[in-house]
Amino acid sequence: MFLEETERQNGDGHDSKFDFIRAFSRYNFGEDLPLFYFERKYGIYLNAVEDIKHPVLLFDKDKRMKYLVNEPFFYEFELLGHVFAIPTSKSWQIGFDNYIATSLKVKEDYFLGYKAIRYFNEIDLALKIMND
Repeated sequence: MFLEETERQNGDGHDSKFDFIRAFSRYNFGEDLPLFYFERKYGIYLNAVEDIKHPVLLFDKDKRMKYLVNEPFFYEFELLGHVFAIPTSKSWQIGFDNYIATSLKVKEDYFLGYKAIRYFNEIDLALKIMND
């Protein structure tokens, strides 16, 4: 889904920078591909009704979401207020510490932190943060 949407929006889904994601999804290349989920500090997030009716992945191309960070080893995107990062290189562990420090610094006003997720139900879709 990520590759299709980045191709539709940005025209770069066939770019070589996504070869690792492509190889993983086609051939199950390598170990589990982590997906990082950034946990929001606040549960309220303003969205246009149209964005809720027809959700799209938001990338940093138009700089609408100023807290999305993309570096050589990682690509961040947002869906309905939920921010994710996906590695774009099989050597992602090498750049992880630098990337996550930079990303968390940019997001410090809006996000508590991050976690690696493996299952869909690990995403706070029910906005449990609103219970606090």
